[in-house]
Amino acid sequence: MLISVVIPTHNRHVLLREAIASVESQSYAKWEVIVVDDASDRPVVLDELELIDANRFLLRRNGEALGPSGARNAGIEAASGDLVTFLDDDDLLTHDALESIAGAFRERDDLECLFINVDPFGKWSEGTLANQENALRRVLGGLSLDPRTTKGVLPLPGNLFDVLLDGLPMAFQRMTIRRAALSKVGNYTGQGFEDIEFYFRVALRCRCAFLADAVYRLRCDGQSFFSRADAKARLIDASIRIRKGLLGLPEVSVSRDRQRRVRRTLADARFDRAYYAYKAGKEFPWRDYWASCATGVTWAHASILIKALASSVSRNKPAARHL
Repeated sequence: MLISVVIPTHNRHVLLREAIASVESQSYAKWEVIVVDDASDRPVVLDELELIDANRFLLRRNGEALGPSGARNAGIEAASGDLVTFLDDDDLLTHDALESIAGAFRERDDLECLFINVDPFGKWSEGTLANQENALRRVLGGLSLDPRTTKGVLPLPGNLFDVLLDGLPMAFQRMTIRRAALSKVGNYTGQGFEDIEFYFRVALRCRCAFLADAVYRLRCDGQSFFSRADAKARLIDASIRIRKGLLGLPEVSVSRDRQRRVRRTLADARFDRAYYAYKAGKEFPWRDYWASCATGVTWAHASILIKALASSVSRNKPAARHL
């Protein structure tokens, strides 16, 4: 069973070499790597990467930067493996990662997608780990699985999409998929955080399982190109756009229950935008606030409304005149 490892990269030559080395050290022998150079300023050259076996590597270069989604799509197109997995150019795989992945698919002929647990490392890993553990406990609990399970492969029930709507942990953004299943899932779409929408389609259209062993090492060293505050704002904006798009999926449009669930989480995302704007001292997005009330008004709505009105009055109050 050949596994194609797709590694999108952009201007991270040193980190790319570390990611490749983690694949070269795999205990599982049947793999190939597709490196997709997403228009790096200095093009990636395989001969400069000191590869152990260059015959197992393919290099694709985008003439212009397409972002992670476009790079992953290019890698999928070039892949020839039975399974396709993805490794960011700043992340690593544990020594037995591909062996664990292959074993899961060997044991389950009907398995189409395997989500992979993550092990954060680096300067910011402690906070990331705590957040991910909490998010993972919520998802597994919502799926009626034991959140204390930390080993092995867990088959995932049919309500996976509904549970992930409330938040998509990093472990459900790292996956291996049968190449044959990609035709019904479709390509990655959008830019930046919009590629998250792909995993919702996987949850809707594939028979899935979860590899509880944390074989994907997630680097958390502040190497992102934007600040944490920027990332939060972008993630909220993407969450709103993604949920608007989900309403147009056939699997959602034909189900009133799914439409209701998506609209509820869309309202939640609009509230998050309003709350974030207030906390950041930015102009309050009244349209998003009122839209967030569409599925029900809570105490949180009342609280932020009072604070936003008080802040608006304070800003507009004329300065005292000194006699």
